Amino acid sequence: MATNGLMRRPVYRDLLCMAGLSALALLQLRGVTKCLSIMRARDWIQSCLKGVRVRLNARDRSYKLLECNLTSAQRAQFHAHRYFTVIGGDTGRRYQIHENGSLNVHEVDQRGLRINRWCFLPRGALPLGDVLIAQKIALELFETDTLQVARRYPL
Repeated sequence: MATNGLMRRPVYRDLLCMAGLSALALLQLRGVTKCLSIMRARDWIQSCLKGVRVRLNARDRSYKLLECNLTSAQRAQFHAHRYFTVIGGDTGRRYQIHENGSLNVHEVDQRGLRINRWCFLPRGALPLGDVLIAQKIALELFETDTLQVARRYPL
């Protein structure tokens, strides 16, 4: 299959999808409409935006599922601080699960001071809300097993 100038430059496609710019205007600016017919340009734009909608829908659904699995106190804490506290099911230790990517699980003492950071993630490319649910469930139900496979980073 032949590629055109646009397909070799995924940066432009990402900019187009994320920035919400006028798709045809951007294509004309890059001179792509000279290589593509308007129909192919329209099809490409629709497929690009469909991918963005699917990613946004998966992200939105994962956060809705997360909120359904949080207690009211955890939900309020998550909305206020972008993390929630979980009590380990085996030891009773307290963990804060933060919304950021890796190293987002912090073990805290009774005063709320961080002791350790833990790194463990489910396999696969999952939306962040699903990752947070998996971490919450792992600590609540399988704390000892989870910490055996997790990587600890002392503070």
